[in-house]
Amino acid sequence: MSKGYYDIHCHILPHVDDGARSTSMAKDMLRIAYANGIRHIVLTPHYTIGRFEQTREEIYDQYRLFLARVEDEFPDIEFFFGREIFFGEEVAELLQENVISTINDTDYALIEFHPTATASYIAESLYKIETAGYTPILAHIERYPDLFKNVKMIEQIIESGAYIQVNASSIEGRFGNGVKRQIIKLMKKDLIHFIGTDAHSNRSRAPYLQDCVRYLEKKFGSSYVKRILEENPAKMLKNEYI
Repeated sequence: MSKGYYDIHCHILPHVDDGARSTSMAKDMLRIAYANGIRHIVLTPHYTIGRFEQTREEIYDQYRLFLARVEDEFPDIEFFFGREIFFGEEVAELLQENVISTINDTDYALIEFHPTATASYIAESLYKIETAGYTPILAHIERYPDLFKNVKMIEQIIESGAYIQVNASSIEGRFGNGVKRQIIKLMKKDLIHFIGTDAHSNRSRAPYLQDCVRYLEKKFGSSYVKRILEENPAKMLKNEYI
């Protein structure tokens, strides 16, 4: 019996980045998430040097205030605290100094890059995160063209200790059939570990998941869906290996 899906990447926490612009919008996003079977949400506001530089304490204060405003209305949704961290040379040190949050105070950190980042740069950067003592989850791999089609490099990144996340909307085909086909190719090789909605609003970038679930169940079966949308995230949030 499913206890609900996990969304490990979303921007529902209001007033902190380019995601939800108000508590009202955030509540609309939570209603959509609930209707799509999501019962566990990791709130991952951006950390980007020069743009979204709130400290762990500053963001956590907003997180606690948000929970106080929504918990009564959404008692069946379990919330967790995290960040989506845009990689910079200072990031490993900022993680060690507890300036930036990992996911749920685990060793896992959600890391993103500029779309023009090369495969080798991403690999080297993730290795820096690993040597600092953290386990990187590469956010939306489909956004990095140089790496996305380089299966051997992806395999090396995973062997070195990183994990891979894709967005539900990409699996649904919102960014073209070529992207969708490549994700399926990676999934067949078991090179994708997490799915996130990367939701930013209650409109075009809302936390939709059901179409993605239906497609994956048809393509890979319900046990695969359970592993990637329930079992893997549950292990990650307990700081366990996947």
